[in-house]
Amino acid sequence: MHPVGYFVYCNGLSDAERFDAQLKFSISVRGYEGFDQWVEPTIIKIYECRSTDQIPAAGDACAFCATHQAVTRVER
Repeated sequence: MHPVGYFVYCNGLSDAERFDAQLKFSISVRGYEGFDQWVEPTIIKIYECRSTDQIPAAGDACAFCATHQAVTRVER
């Protein structure tokens, strides 16, 4: 994985005098340097988790766990 990614932005131009069945766009490409050091260890953890029959413990940082716990409390 390369740390630099690129985004292509396309914005429709709305200031044309006439439409004439054509859409015109302003297009720009922007580079973004990201941090990818977390990707490989995370994929390994996902693989290890999916390769076991044990359900992982709930975690404070897990949005799914927090939502599930909140719904469980309301249902009780």
